[in-house]
Amino acid sequence: MGQRLVIDIFDKDNNRVANCYYHWSAYTMSSIQAVRKLIAAWKEVDTLPAFSCDNLKEDYLNIFRKKKADKEKLMEEMSKTSKDKETNQKVVDFLAKTLFNLPSEEEINAVFEEARDLEAFEAFKKVKQGSYLDKVLRTFIATESIPFYSNRNEGLVNITKDLMDDTLNWAEGYASINFEKELITFDVFGCRVDASELTEIYDVNPNELKVWDKFDIFQPMTFSQFEELAEFIELVEDSHEGCFCFYDKATNEKTYVGLIA
Repeated sequence: MGQRLVIDIFDKDNNRVANCYYHWSAYTMSSIQAVRKLIAAWKEVDTLPAFSCDNLKEDYLNIFRKKKADKEKLMEEMSKTSKDKETNQKVVDFLAKTLFNLPSEEEINAVFEEARDLEAFEAFKKVKQGSYLDKVLRTFIATESIPFYSNRNEGLVNITKDLMDDTLNWAEGYASINFEKELITFDVFGCRVDASELTEIYDVNPNELKVWDKFDIFQPMTFSQFEELAEFIELVEDSHEGCFCFYDKATNEKTYVGLIA
């Protein structure tokens, strides 16, 4: 099983309108990067093409062609720099079967034909251009999460209640974004313990850990607050301590929070 991340998207009335399931992303930093990518794409959403089911195949083909070109460039560079041709070929074969295991255009066409018969496809066809949901779907596509085409590692996008509920049941890490209110909730952390429990889990001195005391990380935060927290967590990760101290000024309590790495 992977570390399963689900990101819910809400509107200004706090209605959930979409979500995305990422199979290998429920680690603290990779989840932060997933949220960052969505926020960055949202900021450019008015420059992105309107969502259309008719364009999904071409959206995916564009990504496919770029990845294919990247693969060919990397393999060419490796062949130029490697002195050991046998070892080089083994590495190339490994990359071709794993990181760069791309579908053929025929396989992509087959996916499109199968998708048209799915009940969820009808829901996507009803999305109105210019609507909030239209912009949300544009945002997902800009981050390479293409409805019906992406695999679970790239992100499975859902807009029907049943599918959103189903993916949420599998979540090991969770975040939500309200683009209209510019609010985020983020819960992709490990343990939350007091000082006595901390020493049993981590070989660290609680008094030497980095301290976060600017706002409650377990409550909704603004986009700017999220980025501030993300930069702090990057420092924690770089320190290799694996955890930090959250000091809640309102309650005068300290909680030691672990990262999932």
